[in-house]
Amino acid sequence: MRADPSISSVNNTNSISIKVDLTHVIPAPGKNITSGDGNCFIRTNYSSNKTYIDTIQPGGHIRIYTRYINAWNESLQGLLGIYALNGYINIDESPTGEYLEITPGTKYIVVQLNVIDIYVQIGQGWIL
Repeated sequence: MRADPSISSVNNTNSISIKVDLTHVIPAPGKNITSGDGNCFIRTNYSSNKTYIDTIQPGGHIRIYTRYINAWNESLQGLLGIYALNGYINIDESPTGEYLEITPGTKYIVVQLNVIDIYVQIGQGWIL
């Protein structure tokens, strides 16, 4: 099963704004594995949210390193492909196939990365 990443975008006059929500799941020490029969409960706790904003001018780039190039390429083409078709941005695979690169075309890119920290613990029975 493949789920598209949480990416949204806006076509502005001189730029393309790309917003990425990245969930950082942090396991509770000693409470991240279970075994046996029965129910397994999962408890999550929102911790914090940090936002990073940067502008990518011509000559700059965004690189996504992954072992799943085809899945990322398909998702990015679906989410941002209309901007690539119009020449506003470029979405290219590296010659070695280890990353995808997004570069400005006729518009610069404003990228907003929201990193959301969530603590998780699992276990049988009640979780405190």
